[in-house]
Amino acid sequence: MTHEPEQLGAAHRDLIRLVLDDDRPGRGVDRAVMAVLRDRQRARRWRTQAWLAAAAGLMVTLGLGVWLWPDGVTEAPSGTILVQFEFTAPDAERVQLAGSFTAWQPTAEFTRHPATGVWRVTVPLAPGEHEYLVVLDGARWVPDPAAHALVDDGFGQANSLIVVGPRGVVRS
Repeated sequence: MTHEPEQLGAAHRDLIRLVLDDDRPGRGVDRAVMAVLRDRQRARRWRTQAWLAAAAGLMVTLGLGVWLWPDGVTEAPSGTILVQFEFTAPDAERVQLAGSFTAWQPTAEFTRHPATGVWRVTVPLAPGEHEYLVVLDGARWVPDPAAHALVDDGFGQANSLIVVGPRGVVRS
């Protein structure tokens, strides 16, 4: 298959001209070939890095973003309802939420309101029943005293229960 120089990029056209014009390919052709290869490798590396950065950003947005949903959000992901949890723990340094909706990983971080000291977090929940606990300073797992229902966790303790309907919290 032959290529006309007009159909190729400028670097390729220059390379073809060097080869065609020189009876014995020398150092100029070697340098030109290596330059074209380096340019292609740089472009490929940049495209790969850009793609990986975009993929990582998407994973963070879709994965972690679900559980680190910022307060003040007015729209929930499709099929979910935004639910705000509040917890009073004036001596705590860190408060997290863990439950059946986070695979029991304390990934939903509460933020403390500076004036009131009340901790708040907003998470999107699918309609249904969800068990949860509040994690204080990464070590103490406690039921939510504001929950309307507690259920046996099967280990002699109790989990808080929240029931979410298609239009919001049915029972917390």
